[in-house]
Amino acid sequence: MRNFVAAADAGRSIDQIIVSPVLLRSALAQKLVRHARRDGTIVTEISPEQFRRLSKTRQASGIACVLPSGTSSLADIVQTTAVCWLVVESMQSPGNLGTMLRTLAAVGGGGLIVVGRHLDAFDGAVIRASMGAFFRQTIVRTDVRELGDWLGQHRRTLVGAVPNADTLFHQTAYPRGCLIAVGDERRGLQPRLSALCSQRVRIPMDATVDSLNAGVAGSLLMYEVKRSVDIRG
Repeated sequence: MRNFVAAADAGRSIDQIIVSPVLLRSALAQKLVRHARRDGTIVTEISPEQFRRLSKTRQASGIACVLPSGTSSLADIVQTTAVCWLVVESMQSPGNLGTMLRTLAAVGGGGLIVVGRHLDAFDGAVIRASMGAFFRQTIVRTDVRELGDWLGQHRRTLVGAVPNADTLFHQTAYPRGCLIAVGDERRGLQPRLSALCSQRVRIPMDATVDSLNAGVAGSLLMYEVKRSVDIRG
């Protein structure tokens, strides 16, 4: 239900709503369904048993919707004034990506730039972990070559999080609109994406610890970018 309300509040286009009136108890969701039906959205009513078979969550909320999953291009974000953008090529845990999208929305980020074809940004686990923030983010899909050309053409800064960087993440100034590249939990930032980074930073850790959760690492970096941008005005 939270995601349905978030999508509606964000003004996202909804192709179809599937509802079980018996299960749906939220007055707000019921109101949004009525408005959507009035505006011409297809609303299909099903029984509680049918909805429970459809639902992947432990407790069936009684509301589901179908949204178009289109992505934007790099050309669409040239004029953005967002604090930063998140760049990801792969992620072992979809939940970690959802966590980062939640943080990205909190700091005033513009959205997610997916590099390559290995990551499904529309995975249900990503959307659920984002706690509704997914629907307020722009999703861009590109490849390494196009990203490199775009960075050079528009003079954007790509900052990579790598464990062997000389600079600590809180010892650098981040420009507004910079891109933060975070690698996956197992392999880290891949060489071809790391090669595009004009800055590389690391998060300090105790010598007895050899890794940091990707969602935590990405969130730390994004909040440091916000702090840096706020200080510089």
